[in-house]
Amino acid sequence: MEAITDNYYALYIYLDAFWRRRYLIVTCILITPFLALLSATLLPKTYKASISIAINKIVTPSLKDVSNTIDITQQFAGLKAYLSSPSVLEKTVVETNLVPANSSEKIVQQAADELKKKLKITLVGEDVVQIDLAQSSPNYLSNILNTLGNKLIERLNAQNLSVTNSSLIVLENELKNQEETTNKSIDTLNHYVDTHADLTPAYRDIYFARLREITSELGENKIRYNTLLTEQKELYGMIIKLNPQIGQIENAILENENKLFAMRLTYTDNFPGVKALIQRGELLRAERDKLYKQYQNIDDNTIQALWNMAIVPSNNKNEQPNPTLTSQLEKLRDMQLKTKGLTQQISDLSNQQKDINKKLRLIDTTSKTISKLNQIVKNNQNAYSDLLNRYNLLKMTINLNQTNGSSSAQIVAYPQKPIKSLARPPLFFFIIGIFSGIFLGFSLAIIFEFMDNTVRRRRDIEAIGDIKVICRVEQLA
Repeated sequence: MEAITDNYYALYIYLDAFWRRRYLIVTCILITPFLALLSATLLPKTYKASISIAINKIVTPSLKDVSNTIDITQQFAGLKAYLSSPSVLEKTVVETNLVPANSSEKIVQQAADELKKKLKITLVGEDVVQIDLAQSSPNYLSNILNTLGNKLIERLNAQNLSVTNSSLIVLENELKNQEETTNKSIDTLNHYVDTHADLTPAYRDIYFARLREITSELGENKIRYNTLLTEQKELYGMIIKLNPQIGQIENAILENENKLFAMRLTYTDNFPGVKALIQRGELLRAERDKLYKQYQNIDDNTIQALWNMAIVPSNNKNEQPNPTLTSQLEKLRDMQLKTKGLTQQISDLSNQQKDINKKLRLIDTTSKTISKLNQIVKNNQNAYSDLLNRYNLLKMTINLNQTNGSSSAQIVAYPQKPIKSLARPPLFFFIIGIFSGIFLGFSLAIIFEFMDNTVRRRRDIEAIGDIKVICRVEQLA
């Protein structure tokens, strides 16, 4: 014992305990395999069989609405409820002779309930329904599954026929409505083209050529108009200077300046006479500026006043009609007439330009509208053609089904009578019994060891009594 170190002391304790309980462990290992074999023979045997039914998909792409009705992934819950319904199961137990045909209703219901508990209906992939049946006897398994499979096929055939007939009626109505829609779209297109005949893309080049001519002519007229305006302003400035009233004031200003100059040679600006001349000069200039401002704008009243001054003499008897002013006014009148004519031409050309630009914009809009209407007509025609193809294909499908007796589903894997049950082989139970015995034996050994309070090791005695153990006396016989 002294040779055992502290690192291996704990392992030694466990090994020592298992060695002392070795008979218990071996006994469990020897007994449990035989108990497992005994339980395997006493367990009820279960036999299982299955049938697989494939749902036929409609291969015609145009009949997508009909094929959707056969989509088993959406109808699986309903089909499962149908096969598990009491009415179907009661008919099945009677047809397969699980119970005699003259049995009471209660017995038939009990047999149907038992059959429902043993049934398992699953969906394999997207188009295969598998029906599994497990029971204690292999008898009647194939008959029951075949009967349920045939009932499922009959259900799908009836449903497919009903949906197909309904789809045929719906397609007939849709075909009629689509034909009316297509004709209306064609009439709308023709009416729009007739109404906007001058706004079709064929007129685009004509309008562009005319627009270039108008733009060129409009530019020339604007240049002439601006030139006339400049000349007219210059001429009017000369006419204002020929205004008799302004001329008289200018002469008076000049005469006053001469007198002022002569007075300043003798007197200073403080002299009353000089001051009077200065004030008179300021008044004359103010009056002149006022007249300039009055005749600044060219309007009919101003020009008429100038005509009156040029033709009708003033109260001054020595004053005569002003031929220079008259000739300039006549020239101004000619310029105004030309300006007015150019203004009218520019306005007319601008209106034509706006009208053509508007038509060009409308051509784009009209072109887009015509393209849109053409596309609508094309879409309606394609839709009508598609509906017509679907209608013909559906009628052909119905005729083929009636002629060939095609089915919506078919059995792809028939049930076979099971030879062996689902129970595990005896060897499996024997091996499980061995492992169970090992586990049970060691578990009991550990439990008994914990329940045993006998002190067997020197370290434990020294720790409890706080005394040194010199030697150990072997157990006396």
